[in-house]
Amino acid sequence: MARRSLPMILIAAAALSVPGDAVAQPDPAVELARSLYEKGQRQYELGHFADARQLFESAYEAKAAPALLFNIAQCHRKLGDLRNAASLYRSFLRADPDNRSAPMAQDLLQQVEEALQREGFARPAPPAALPNAVPPPQVASRVRWPAMVAGGTAGALLAVAIAESLGARSATNQLAQLHQQGTVSPTDDARLRGEAESRRSRATVLYVVSAVAAAAGAGFWFAF
Repeated sequence: MARRSLPMILIAAAALSVPGDAVAQPDPAVELARSLYEKGQRQYELGHFADARQLFESAYEAKAAPALLFNIAQCHRKLGDLRNAASLYRSFLRADPDNRSAPMAQDLLQQVEEALQREGFARPAPPAALPNAVPPPQVASRVRWPAMVAGGTAGALLAVAIAESLGARSATNQLAQLHQQGTVSPTDDARLRGEAESRRSRATVLYVVSAVAAAAGAGFWFAF
């Protein structure tokens, strides 16, 4: 990946930072979004743009930081999906027109729109129908239900993974509060620690399985 593209994908960090007075009781949604964003950033730097896009979208669902729209648009552009990239650049500019990266987004939007126009002009016009020509047989539309099933499964698993992550965070916060109050018993301590660790492990597995299902869905989509 070109070195100049790295600063583009980092603009969401400030939007997901936790203020100093919130360190004692962090917002679970912000914490989850920041974790997903950081994973997405690593995938983007590795050139895994489809995985990065999914992680950034999940981060946006957890915390609707407008800067994440720019990151998602970048992934669509890298994947060659110029229409969605243009749509998301516009959404970012509408949501946060004063962002310091707005001029960059405007330039990229113009480049994408110009590429879409060139693509439209380059597309050949359909041939004129010959008189009394026999129409070609109708081609059955491609059946893409395996991709839809895989995509739905990925979405459902991702939702459960997010719920497990939030549950683990809640158990950890509850345990910390009990320790601060000095009222936690060994039984409650073991129970809450076990619950947090168990839910965190399940969330990690579910994130991985969700990503695999999403990748399988993409493969099915182009295979059928």
